[in-house]
Order: sequence, then structure tokens, then C-alpha cells
Amino acid sequence: MKNAPEAPDIRDARVGIEPPVLGKPHAIPPILVRQDSSGFETPLPFPPSNLIPGVLPPETPITADIVAPIPESGGLQPNTEPNLEPPVAAPSLTGPSTTESTCPEFIAKPKQPWRSTRWWLKLPVRIAYGLFQFASLIALLAIAGSIPILQLASLGYMIDVGRRIALRRPGQTLLPGLPQATRIGVIGVGAFLCWLPVWLVSDYAYSAELIEAGGTLSRRWHLAAWFVTIAWLIHVAWAALRGGKWFHFLWPAPIRFIKEIWRPSTWRRAEDGLWQYTIGLQLPRLTWLGLRAALVALAWLSLPATMMIIGLQANNQPGRVLVGLLGGLSMMIVLMYVPFLQIQMARENRLRSGFDLRTLRADFKRAPWAFFSAFFVTLALSLPLFLFRIESLPKELLWLPCLFFVLLTLPARALAGWALRRGHREISRRRWYSRWTAWTLQLASVPIYVLFLYLASIASWDGRLIFFIQHAFLVPVPF
Repeated sequence: MKNAPEAPDIRDARVGIEPPVLGKPHAIPPILVRQDSSGFETPLPFPPSNLIPGVLPPETPITADIVAPIPESGGLQPNTEPNLEPPVAAPSLTGPSTTESTCPEFIAKPKQPWRSTRWWLKLPVRIAYGLFQFASLIALLAIAGSIPILQLASLGYMIDVGRRIALRRPGQTLLPGLPQATRIGVIGVGAFLCWLPVWLVSDYAYSAELIEAGGTLSRRWHLAAWFVTIAWLIHVAWAALRGGKWFHFLWPAPIRFIKEIWRPSTWRRAEDGLWQYTIGLQLPRLTWLGLRAALVALAWLSLPATMMIIGLQANNQPGRVLVGLLGGLSMMIVLMYVPFLQIQMARENRLRSGFDLRTLRADFKRAPWAFFSAFFVTLALSLPLFLFRIESLPKELLWLPCLFFVLLTLPARALAGWALRRGHREISRRRWYSRWTAWTLQLASVPIYVLFLYLASIASWDGRLIFFIQHAFLVPVPF
């Protein structure tokens, strides 16, 4: 039986021309060809638009190539059935089709704020505000370091900063409590500036008392000093009650004060705000973290420190001298691990992680030079602080040296967290010569610190207790 002839193939013969896309006009009409059984192609004229519904004349842009089916007789027949389906773009033979999502004019360009003039004008203000925030945080930590119970919270905060860096937290969360410290800084600066008139009036009252003790002028100035002091207290409290912003200290808002100061809702709102502010400081969590970090440090330092003290009490006894030398050597080894073990304990949130040397050594093998850099900076920043421990200071001035202790200890804790982050992120270990070189340099930097410990035990008012209370690993205070 003779097979029926195959229907001729009609297709678009254009090569290198992108097919039409839905929703995008095509300016070039399709070229239709007929292909017989032998593969010979014959161009066909473009049919009029009244023969094939949906096909536009050549001069009109179209959105898709729609071709009516060709019967076996070879003639073109009009397609009387309406095409209710939307035209579909044909796949491209020469590459991906150009759509609106890939056209250069439709690609969303990233914003670059640094190119605007407004961004450059605001840059000095941002830098000044950032420095003020950091200064407020350092001052708050220094004040907390001068209070016996809150000393552990100050240590816990710095350990928490290293923990956040080790956990690869976002940069804006590395300094927790920064808004609360800024609020305290603004209130402190505003209260100090508002105190200047009070100080001036009090000075005049004191001068009047020296000139004429118990006179009329002296009593008037004393009365004015009391009045200005009470006004200062009310003004500072009202500014803090409204939010503690800088503009609250410039204008007291007397009408609002008269309207709201008598309302119970005002005091309830103030109580709730104070409670939320206190909760935001996270003092219990930071105190507990500082206590555990101090226990880890004391557990590692106690035995070498005791052996070093025994060596200092030798009194021509060779046995004690040998114990002291062994204590000094063991102290050198222990100091290489203590700052990193404290951050590791905080990172894992387990006390036993502060004694896990295997995990710490594995991290060291993956990032030996990061560990060496962090350890060297930790010891280098702690050496100048021994000068503040030569003589004790009055209690009202203890916060002043604490500023330097916090300022130099916080970067060391951050670098320790960065070293653990590098060691935990790397996959392969460094080569043996790189590891041993970094470890040797790290060990060579310890004897200078141990020498300062021996000298401080003689010159410091703490005496030999300084072997246990080392500010580089415990609370950042000079006592």
C-alpha cells in the first residue's frame, strides 16, 4: 500500500533573527517556506491578513508568528476558528531571548549613596555620633568595673563581644547595649551642661560667705543656690522622663510639664520605661557569663601562680626554687590558652568547654597566625596597665583608671573571638612549619609578660596576689 504523502513543513526561514516575544513588538515579518519530501524549500508570499485571522500585514509590528496548518493538498486555507489562546514565544535557536528582565534598561542598578552630596555632608556627623556612642559605652563599663558586684558584668560584656565575633554575628550586633549606653551618655552630658549655672551660683554663694559670713547678701546667694539646684534636679528628671534626647535638655516644655506631671499614667509610663531599660542592659546574664569566665581563668592560673609564690619564698631552699621555676614555665604555657578558652566557653555556653584543649588546638592548627596575632596584642595591651597597680587610688577616682583598663582590654577580647572565628571557619590545617613557627613566636612573647608579673609583685600594692588577679584575663580593674 502506498504511503500517503507527508504534509509539507512550513517554518520561519530567518536565521540569526530573534523570534518574537509576547508583549514585545516584532518589526520584521516572518518569511514562510514550504519544504517538500525531498527537502527542497520554496518561499511563500505573505498571505493577506483577511485569509489568516491573527496575522497582521507586513508593515504592522506583530507579537508572535502564527501560521495556519497546511493541508495535504498544498494550498493555504483560511483559518476560520478564532484563536482564543494568547500567543506563546517560540524558543530561540541562537541563544536566550531578550526579555524585559534581562534588558540593560530594565536591570535594577544597586544604589550607591556615597555618590550623593548629602551622604558626604552627613558623614562627619555619623563619625562624631559613633565616637560618642563608643565613648559612652566605655564610660559605662568603667563605672560598672568600679562597683564590686558589677565588675563581673563588665568582664562578661567583653567576653560576650568576643563570643559574638566568634559566632560570626552581624557587625551591628557586636556591641550589645550600645543604645542604652548612648542614652546614659546623653543624659550625663546634658546633666553636666545644665549643672554649670548651678555651679556658678554656688560659687558666688561661697564667695559671699567668705566676704560677709551670715550677711544679707550671703543668705540671698545661698537661697538662690538652693533654688537653682532644685530647678536643675527637676529639669534633668523631666528631660530623662521624656526620653533623654539632647533636645529635651534645651527646652523644658513647661506647658506639657504642667499638664502631665500630675497624671498617674505619666508615672506608670516612666516606671515601665525604666524597667524595660534595665532589662535591656542584661545585667544578670552578663554577670553570670563574667563569673564563669573568671572561674575558668582562676582554675588555670591558680596552680602556676601558687608555684611561683612558693619560688619567691625560697630562702636559700633549692626545692622551692625549682618549684618556682616550674611554676613560671607552666604559667607561660597556660597563658597561651586562657584568653581563647574563655571565649570558647562563652561560644559553646558550657563551662566544660573552658577546659577543652583538643578543640582549641584543632582551631589553632587551622589558623595559627590569627591566634598568634590575638595573643600578642592581648599581652602588649596589658603591659602598660601594670603602672596603674603600683599605688592604690581613692575610691571616688577608681573609675578613672578603669577607663584605660576597659579601653585596652576590649580590643584584646575582640581579637580572641576573631581568632576562634578564623580557626572554626577554615577547613584544612596549615602546614607544619607554619604552625610551629606561629607557636614558637607565641611562646617567645610570654616571658616578657611573666617578667612584668614578677616586677609587679614587688612594686604593686597588691603584692603577690597579683599572680592570681591578672587584669588581662580577669576583671578589667586595677585592684
